This record gives sequence, structure tokens and C-alpha cells, in this order.
Amino acid sequence: REQQPNDHPMKIQHTPWQTLAAFAPHHGPLPQAPHLLNEVSALFCLSENRDRSDETAEPNHPPTETTTPMKNRAATCCSWLRCVFAALILIASQSVSLAQAGALTFSAASQQYVSVPDFDTLDVTTEVTVEFWARFTTTAPSQTAFGIEPDVIGNRFLAHLFGLGENIYWDFGDIQNGGRISFPNSGGPAVGWTHYAFVASQSGNFMKIYIDGVQAASVASFNAFETTAASTLRIGSGSGDYFDGSIDEFRVWNVARSPAQIAAARTGTLVGDEPGLRLYFKFDEAGGDIAVNSATATLAAYNGTLVNGAARIGIHTVTSTAVGGQGSLRQVVFDAASGDTIFFDSTVFATAQIITLHSEIPLNKSLTIDASARSSQVTISGGDLFRIFTVNTVSTVALKGLTLTGGGGT
Repeated sequence: REQQPNDHPMKIQHTPWQTLAAFAPHHGPLPQAPHLLNEVSALFCLSENRDRSDETAEPNHPPTETTTPMKNRAATCCSWLRCVFAALILIASQSVSLAQAGALTFSAASQQYVSVPDFDTLDVTTEVTVEFWARFTTTAPSQTAFGIEPDVIGNRFLAHLFGLGENIYWDFGDIQNGGRISFPNSGGPAVGWTHYAFVASQSGNFMKIYIDGVQAASVASFNAFETTAASTLRIGSGSGDYFDGSIDEFRVWNVARSPAQIAAARTGTLVGDEPGLRLYFKFDEAGGDIAVNSATATLAAYNGTLVNGAARIGIHTVTSTAVGGQGSLRQVVFDAASGDTIFFDSTVFATAQIITLHSEIPLNKSLTIDASARSSQVTISGGDLFRIFTVNTVSTVALKGLTLTGGGGT
């Protein structure tokens, strides 16, 4: 499934056939899927022929064991069948949703951020693009998405997503001499995930802000940012302020990305070797306090460190209106871990859809189920027969943008 324009940038999982390929290294090249059925047919034909040869063999003269092309083909097929069944068992046991990923969530009260060393060596002084996905937890003012320490007002590299007067601020260089651009921020917790891109160019003499791939603000001014020795990039903090919410797919380029490039790449993942890519954090690590830098030009030397306990969350997408099965709300809830967030696919739920349950969905872990980006297109019904959700006493569940109807039962 390709990414859709309004989705969070989930990392698409391998198809079952690609999963099967992972079992193949000791069994020769993976046959094409349509041909596998032919291999299975050949195996059954061989079995039938063997049975008949046994029936017609003369007494005291058992059938002669010979190696034939058919038997070799059957042996290969048996090996592949074992792979098929192993892969199917794995797929069934994992019940993986089609689109899952990770992100980091930050608490301003706990002063959480990611620290990236030696930012001064990355050559982002004259042409730069910083882009990422973010989601607010609170509407507290002066929430900073990123910044450089030490912070100098005449030489800044910083973005406030909520700032003075509830504006977005992009600071690059001397903010009192052409190094600042701002734009009223209509975002907040109710909006859900939003993609931001901040661009500055000496050659083009401009600074720009893009929101969800669309240019929101532009000024014809530029003030070069001068790096300071041993400066550190902070993701989730800057200028003494912190961010309340989640950030994902954080990228720093030493080129001014075009509008088309920003719009095209915002909804998917990168390879890591794209020209000009200096930092790339997917935040998909399973645990630990290291944020892996996936930009091949810089790699592990610029890994980030999680400070003060920035938390990892999983992100899942409902891709089906079915009652159960892969991609359904029920299955995605089952797959999610406590603290994860569930979204709804922008193609499946592009128009109003109703998920009618055949039994209640137990919510026995803390989750956020967020349909706020789907413009009231998601309705969950109990069919006047069943409860919709049951929440245990130790879980915290946030439901956003959902219409719940037809709940029944006691």
C-alpha cells in the first residue's frame, strides 16, 4: 500500500510474499508466486505415480529408487512447502498491520529532548531544509520543535511550533536582521499529525514554511547561520523551551528542497542516501536511549541520545472496515502496545464509513485512537446489540474524531 497524502508517514511492512522470501537462503531462488502452484501440482503427481509403481512392482523386487528430474523437482518443492508453511505460521502469529512505525513523544514538564552532537560539522549554513511530522499533546505556548545549543539570539537555528502570539517561528541566523519568518499556527492537539518543513536559501534569498506539503509563508530575506564549535542540535527543545507531543521522521538537509520534493517525500520513508541529506531520524528503534541516524553521509557519528526519558510509541493504521482480520480496528487494537496510537487510512476512510461490530472491543491497555484527520468520516457502531469499547480500570484511552453509535448490552 502506498502512502496517502494525509497519512502519518508509516513505514510500510513487507508483503507476505516478501516475508516468505526471507526463509529462502538455503533453498535456492524463490519461484514466482503463480509458479508455486505448479510445483505443488508436480509434487502430487509424483506422489500418485509412486503409489502406482508400488502397486505394479513384481514380488520380491521393490521399486527401484532412481534420481529423476521429477524427484529433484519434488524435493525442491518439499523444501519450499516447508518455507511456505513456516512463513504462513509466522504471518498468522504476528498479525502485523499493513502500516506500522514508531515515533518519540516528549514532555515539556520533564524537559525531554534528543541531543545530536557536532551539528557545526554538518555544513548547513547557507542552504537548509528541516522537516518532520509532529503532533501536539497540549496547547502550552512556546513549544520548540528543535534548536541549537548554545542559543544565540543573533545566530539562531530554531523552530517554535507554538510561540509568541501562537505563531510558528522559523529562526535561521540573526532574527533581528532578516533571519526570522512566522506564520499563525492553526494546529493543536485536535488536528493530529502535521508535517512541517522549514527552508532557508542564500542563493534564492528566501525563508519558507510548509505545512502538510503546502507553502504557508515566505519572505524574501536571508541571514546566514554561522555554526559554533561543538554545537548540539536538540530535537524537542531549544532556547530553554520544550515540546509537548510527538515527533517523527526528522530530517535535516543542506539543500533548499523544492515544493515538489517536500510534497512528494513527506508521506514515506527515505533510503538515506538522497543528495544533501545530513541527518535522518526515523525513531523506529525498539528501545534504548539511542536515536539512530539513517543518513548514509553521516551515520552513527551523529546518532542522537534521548534525554530525560523521551518515550517511544508505536503507530498503527486501520486499513479495513471489516469486523476482524488484518487491518481491522479489532486486530490493530490487539496488535498495539500500551501507549501506542491508532490512525485510520486516508484512502479507505476518504468517505464516511461505518464499522459495525459483532462484539465489543476490549481496551485493556492505554491507547489513543485518533480519527481527527478523517473529518468525521469514521463511525463505530455496536448495532444496538453490543458495547463498543470496554476499558479496564488501569488504562487511559483517548478517542479523537470518532462517532460512536448503537451501543448496547449491559
